[in-house]
Amino acid sequence: MNHNPWSPVAPGEHGYMMVGLGREKETFMEPEIRHIFVGCESSHQYAGLYSCVRVEPLTKEEWFILPEHVKTTYVETTRDKEKRLNPGPTSKVRAEYDTGERRAPCVMLQCIEFNPEFYNELVAANDNFFAPCTTSPSKLKRARPAEDEAGEANSNTISPGSSTKRANTSMASSASPQRKSSRVSVRIIMPDYVEH
Repeated sequence: MNHNPWSPVAPGEHGYMMVGLGREKETFMEPEIRHIFVGCESSHQYAGLYSCVRVEPLTKEEWFILPEHVKTTYVETTRDKEKRLNPGPTSKVRAEYDTGERRAPCVMLQCIEFNPEFYNELVAANDNFFAPCTTSPSKLKRARPAEDEAGEANSNTISPGSSTKRANTSMASSASPQRKSSRVSVRIIMPDYVEH
């Protein structure tokens, strides 16, 4: 949403996204069918199956009605994605958008369907991914002292196969299961059942 304020705000709605800089310059010239997810940073929601096709770039008037934070972010993205073309300083890129000399590419998103089976699979996968870990940390074994020739334990010697370092028993009690990352970024994906 920080980049695409006109993206669908609810499942099944139509919208637009500003895509087509750098390596994406030739994307969506022909209509393509894609699952679309919308959101910010790591929080996304499934919007549905969409037809995505390039339309006319934003006009100067459309550019001016964008929120200021979107324009700023888009100018920075332009510089990042078109580095090899040397677009110049941020102020120059911004001026080109403001005057209409440079126009932001735009892709129309038309919802074809909302696939509840796919949605349910995503929910199940998400629940499984973020489920708490049930495995307990392995128990650390204490090194056993080797017996000397008289059969008595010698605390200065370690028996073969045991660790040469003293086990840190406080680690075992304070160890916590590994947590899975909560940062997930989902974008446009190709459905399995679409033929090309």
